[in-house]
Amino acid sequence: MKSPFLFAVVCSASIGIPASFGDEGVTACAAESDTSPRIVRVTHAAMGTEFVFTIFARPGDTGTEAVAEIAGEAFQAIDDLERRISSWLPDSQTTYINNHAAEGPVRAGPDLVQLIQIAKGIHEKTGRAFDPTVGPLTRLYGFYDGVGRIPSDEELEQVRPLIGMDKVRVDEEAGTVAFDRGGIRLDFGGIGKGFALDLAVEILRRRGVQHALLHAGTSTVFALGDSGWKVRIRHPYNDREPIASVVLGNESLSTSGCYGELLEVEAAQICNVIDPRTALPVKETLSATAIAATATETDALSTAFLVLGAEGTRRYCEENPGVRAIIVPAANSTEPSAIWIGLNEQRESSGQNSRP
Repeated sequence: MKSPFLFAVVCSASIGIPASFGDEGVTACAAESDTSPRIVRVTHAAMGTEFVFTIFARPGDTGTEAVAEIAGEAFQAIDDLERRISSWLPDSQTTYINNHAAEGPVRAGPDLVQLIQIAKGIHEKTGRAFDPTVGPLTRLYGFYDGVGRIPSDEELEQVRPLIGMDKVRVDEEAGTVAFDRGGIRLDFGGIGKGFALDLAVEILRRRGVQHALLHAGTSTVFALGDSGWKVRIRHPYNDREPIASVVLGNESLSTSGCYGELLEVEAAQICNVIDPRTALPVKETLSATAIAATATETDALSTAFLVLGAEGTRRYCEENPGVRAIIVPAANSTEPSAIWIGLNEQRESSGQNSRP
């Protein structure tokens, strides 16, 4: 489950006017100084969530109309992408691939081929902790229905052969995708929103936007501009204060968590994130945050880090410089502590605001 995080905007250093996120905060950011850029905040429903873009007008813009138009262009690109990659749409390329790739190679668009290749790479680098083919297991546990059940060992054994990106074959030159066997299903719910945000960032940069904060469902955020945007990560048990704060610049942050979506099953609470390696629900980690250069990467890695736990995440970050993380282990306590990996600890309560 992509768990919502709380975050606040810090205007660029040249403006130097902090403001909390939301309509009032954004207005304050623009209104405190006659020399500050104008800001537009626009929202768009797509991919089963709400995309929210907070965009600074470009140098030379006399108002917000131009950046609002650019945001519309980015939203259109996200809609077009969703129509290709969503496994929930009956006429999408992904749905067609799921239905026919076991019969032989199926043609796919360049962006879908790229997304599958990225997913395969992260699947391999995380030791299979991230896996877009985990859907049959998720369905077996009843998570799609929001009910939850404990499948039998026999049921799990029947589904295990359908799990694994190594069973998905991609021919980049031919632009085709094939499955090793029937029953395999691709679902990009754990990476698609990040891929969409990166597409939007590319459009904004190409159109000259220098500062923006883009988020998809408050689980993945991209901070455009190197002046810094503060992101406050939700506390598992206390909505009034964050468990951690990080300042981002030209990078992305994603958070996944089990809290808030634990399902009551047979007098026990289970996380609705499955470890694809064991076919069992995650138990050791309460939430995982990934920070990296792209939203595609952090979207996938936040789920992988939830599965890997603190030690596995630490090894991944050591092997992949530039990737950082915050892990909150599961604990029988209302005061869980965050483990910072590759970051300087930045807590709002201690007043530390420096870049990691």
